[in-house]
Amino acid sequence: MEIFPLFGRKKKIILNRTTCTFRETGINDLCVGPLEVALPSVKQSENSYQLSLLEEDVEVYSISTIKGECLKVNGSFCNQTYLQSGDEVIIGHNKIKFFKQEKGENSKVDTPAIYMSNLNILIEGETGVGKSTLAKEIHEKSGNLGQFVQINLSSFPVSLIESELFGHVKGAFTGAVRDKEGAFIQARGGTLFLDEIDSLPLEIQVKLLLFLDDKKVRPVGSTENIKCDTRIVFASGSCLKGLVGKGRMRKDFFFRVTSGHCLKLPALRDCSKTLNLALYSYEMKNDVLLSQSLKKYISKQRWPGNLRQLYGHLDKKRALSKNRKLDLDETESELIDIEVELDDNVFLLPFKEVKKRYFTHALSKCHSDLNLTAKRIGVSVNTVKKFTR
Repeated sequence: MEIFPLFGRKKKIILNRTTCTFRETGINDLCVGPLEVALPSVKQSENSYQLSLLEEDVEVYSISTIKGECLKVNGSFCNQTYLQSGDEVIIGHNKIKFFKQEKGENSKVDTPAIYMSNLNILIEGETGVGKSTLAKEIHEKSGNLGQFVQINLSSFPVSLIESELFGHVKGAFTGAVRDKEGAFIQARGGTLFLDEIDSLPLEIQVKLLLFLDDKKVRPVGSTENIKCDTRIVFASGSCLKGLVGKGRMRKDFFFRVTSGHCLKLPALRDCSKTLNLALYSYEMKNDVLLSQSLKKYISKQRWPGNLRQLYGHLDKKRALSKNRKLDLDETESELIDIEVELDDNVFLLPFKEVKKRYFTHALSKCHSDLNLTAKRIGVSVNTVKKFTR
């Protein structure tokens, strides 16, 4: 974090501790100790605030007022809130900015170079993991001045895909009453995001392959090629290599698409860091608080729809809730029903996994009360603990 004190020069501090106390005193200088930061103040009254680390992987902190006046966080007054990179806190006349510490060995040193390059990028991941969000981030960090254009290839019939991508000239086919720019031309100098590339017909793969080779497009019905400096970000919800074996993707097209940089986004159930960050971000963005029992229950679900399903579920809970705090309720039972309907292998689950899901659901129905759950099911408390930990 970076502190801009009332008096003296700004100072950067690495938060390599789980707790830290800020005290606003009558001193004139900024003093940083092992567990305490003394901030200068024009008042004689002493104010103190506690900063605690909540999630190390995503660097999320909680700050609360111990004594004295309330805080001002990102322009709003409060006594307690969450903090992460980019947040700004005002204590008296002192400003504190939080930013994520770069961790040399763990950071992707090649990411900035890839963003700024002209390499095409392939993003693979299940539905709802955030492929379109990442594609927009790549465009914003690329420095390209052109537009970001998104095309979902599965949403168009085969007869219209070519026109949508490459455009057409007047009279090219019935209904073509005027010239139309395709997505490649619209995204010239920018980024074209082709979502669900795994649904692209074989005949269109050939024409897209020609663009990837010489960066030229030919509108439907035209005899001229148009030079088009457009960067492409592909996205797929399935493994492209498997499509080649099934004859649904040309081998040369596969090698061309994967010749750039490939990114694989993990499913929500396989990445606790992404899940925790999503929950904290949702709380701060929507001004709600998720109970610990709800967070624990959420962390044990499989989320076949990933972030899209998670946010949709939380939005429903927020709409039905009468206060800011969201807790376990009847809506959680819908998650199990949805999962059973979508999971083709549900009857092939190990019996231990079936018992775990049953006990977790029972515990949520009993509002995380272990004794009540054990009594309702007719087992010991230790048995409930065994299958829900």
